[in-house]
Amino acid sequence: MSKYTEYMLETFPQGLYEQWNKCKEFCAKMHRDFPELILKTGYVYSYKNIDNYGDLHKQYPHVWLETKEGEIVDPTVKQFGLLGELHYVDSKGKPFRGSCNGCGQLLFTDHPKYDAEGLICGKCKWTSPATQRESSSV
Repeated sequence: MSKYTEYMLETFPQGLYEQWNKCKEFCAKMHRDFPELILKTGYVYSYKNIDNYGDLHKQYPHVWLETKEGEIVDPTVKQFGLLGELHYVDSKGKPFRGSCNGCGQLLFTDHPKYDAEGLICGKCKWTSPATQRESSSV
């Protein structure tokens, strides 16, 4: 067992729901304790999210750590427990922008939409009061 795995098991809760939306918080703590790890932001997906035509339907914004050798160290991997094998896509340094005011999803600079309510993801923009006002005035 690696020192990182041992640390994660001793430090962080291991339940799926206890890890939900905690990736930024847990990775920041782990990065403070292991500064040699590289903090990464981006998305994860699973082949279970790809349909018969090869289209990817769901990517999850995520924060994780990597060793200098490229090994992924993810203290919140269990929140994706039902997806199977994960594939990590680095946002290439695009900074974390914040969380969606509607659902709490993590957003990076290439993803957020703004409305009168503030930061909102693409999924929630259809249900935000500002969007409803715009669509009703058309």
